[in-house]
Amino acid sequence: MKKILVYTCLVIFFLFLSFVLITNASASEQSLVSLSSGAFLIEKPAGYSLTFYGFYIMDENPETGWCSQEGEISDHIFVFELAEETVLNYLEFDTAYVDTEGSGAKDILVELSKENPTEGFQELASVSLQDQQDKQQFPVTNELSGRWLRMTILNNHGSAEYTELMDFRAYGEQLTET
Repeated sequence: MKKILVYTCLVIFFLFLSFVLITNASASEQSLVSLSSGAFLIEKPAGYSLTFYGFYIMDENPETGWCSQEGEISDHIFVFELAEETVLNYLEFDTAYVDTEGSGAKDILVELSKENPTEGFQELASVSLQDQQDKQQFPVTNELSGRWLRMTILNNHGSAEYTELMDFRAYGEQLTET
């Protein structure tokens, strides 16, 4: 009887420990430009089709994303309204699942505004992505706070047909709670 009690206690302990580890793993840092964090995509370039619509870059799924219209390969602007005034620490991009060779986004400018979605933007980072690679992380070069984030995809890796970005994430701290 004592052995059964000891084994039962051990099983309960390990189940509890597993629950704590799983809960902590799922409570990992959340992207502040994701749909689930309350961010909105308020400006986007035209996309190839509804299956490559702009909001797919904020769904936190590296296998879905945005694709430009054919022949429109540069200077694509996305503007996000963040849920709260925010300071960002680092940015992350996914391009491994692009469909067309050389179409992955390459040079990207990211800016933040405290004023409104059309003016007052200041540079957070200017990055150059590797072709077809996920989880490309870059630190923010200027510590600014703001509510509107503008991302401009300047070019791609050589495709004359399309430019694609599968996912964009931004991490940091929300300064307000409205």
